Amino acid sequence: MNLLKILVLSLCSWSVMAGLVFQLSGGYASSEDDAESGTYNALKFQFFSGATFLRSQKLAIGWNVMQNNRELKVGESTTSAADLSILEMGPRLLFFLNETRSFVLSMNWNPFVDGDRTTTNGVGQDVDGSSMHFALSFQAKVSRKLFVGGGLNYHVVTITESVEGSTVTEVSQDYTDIYPSIDISWRF
Repeated sequence: MNLLKILVLSLCSWSVMAGLVFQLSGGYASSEDDAESGTYNALKFQFFSGATFLRSQKLAIGWNVMQNNRELKVGESTTSAADLSILEMGPRLLFFLNETRSFVLSMNWNPFVDGDRTTTNGVGQDVDGSSMHFALSFQAKVSRKLFVGGGLNYHVVTITESVEGSTVTEVSQDYTDIYPSIDISWRF
């Protein structure tokens, strides 16, 4: 019976120390590719929903959803020679590095990556895989619950399966970007 009381009191005290975090992020990357004689452009949007559990509220755990669109333009062409459009989902950790919670280190692993791509030879494929994302950002407090800032991101997508028509192929192809982002977060 005493153990039950301790458990209930512990859970009640956790709810007082807990908080909610919602974050929107958007970023853009562009890079040149000498082998393809073209330019890669990537546009990424993320939404994070999580909760803090520690008294200091310096650790948030939650779920992240990311939309990743990437295209290759070759030469002076205005049309895409190849593109990739995927949805990524998975758990994410946010570490607030200082007392004001303005410096944020985040890591997420997205085991669910699904979408489609068009290769340089014009073939459409459905793709699956996983991804990792790391970010270091600064978010200034704008109001009591609103924080706005920017970050530096490292993002790797690994495609492990491509489906072309009825043919399923096991592959190992990586797409890597380092890019800046704009972050907006609400913390309750």
